[in-house]
Amino acid sequence: MLRQKASDQVWCSTSPLHIDLADIEAVHFLHVGQLIAQITDFPHGVVVALAHAVKYLSDFGIADALFETKFFTKFGSRVHMLLTANTLTNLEIYRNDTDYSVKGSLISVLDRTKTKFGARLLRTWVGRPLTDKRWALS
Repeated sequence: MLRQKASDQVWCSTSPLHIDLADIEAVHFLHVGQLIAQITDFPHGVVVALAHAVKYLSDFGIADALFETKFFTKFGSRVHMLLTANTLTNLEIYRNDTDYSVKGSLISVLDRTKTKFGARLLRTWVGRPLTDKRWALS
């Protein structure tokens, strides 16, 4: 998958990511290899965007931030949506925007639970909606 050319450059045969080894210390070579191994199954557009980001950030000496691949995940691999606090507020999920009470919010319409445990579970489900219909049906 990786091959080293005579010009001292690393190319990934499955992606357009090109990194010049003259700009990277030998210690970082392992990180570059991990980065390339991690992103080979990403869509072509993501790989191109990441390649440009690495090239741009390397001019400032901060491209190392992108070599930490443990935070790379595909969007499709998550079971739940991650909604930000602004999204929850703007959609009035837990409170309305007029007087900041529960009345008129989505949770007030849906909540017909009998116990506090049920109410907490409903709040969790509403705040983290499933992304796959099959999970909701099972």
